[in-house]
Amino acid sequence: MTGRAAFLALLPAVAPAAIAALALSVLAAALAPARAGEPLSRYAWEGRPLVIFGPSLDDEQLRAQRELFEMARADLAEREMPLIVAGGESALVDGAPAPFSAEALRNAYGVGPGTFAVVLVGKDTGVKLRSGRIIPPKMVFDLVDDMPMRRSEIGGRNG
Repeated sequence: MTGRAAFLALLPAVAPAAIAALALSVLAAALAPARAGEPLSRYAWEGRPLVIFGPSLDDEQLRAQRELFEMARADLAEREMPLIVAGGESALVDGAPAPFSAEALRNAYGVGPGTFAVVLVGKDTGVKLRSGRIIPPKMVFDLVDDMPMRRSEIGGRNG
């Protein structure tokens, strides 16, 4: 029997097991929590995370930026924007402990541990805005509202 014939003879016995193994690995990957390098992948196509970074949760800039967005909670919810805060060792999602670390967020978005930054992540998981300064919520909301996917969402509700 040639090498090709031997391979083809084994194929019917191997193929179902290989297909099952592949299906299980795909399912496991889909159900697994985000890896450290992809802490916000759980929001892909579901939300537009807004991440505020600071040296600590008590950092003056971080607190000021967070307060501005917390006053606009309804606007965040309307645009499917979880508010994520990463300060020091702590990470919070909408005020609750996050299922990922502040370090994982800093590594994923290239923000140093002593740095203030605001990062808007789109539903496609791409960075849509990065700022090292406090920014007005209206600026972020206008940016989101101009995104094609957001315009489609608004049109779908009105149409």
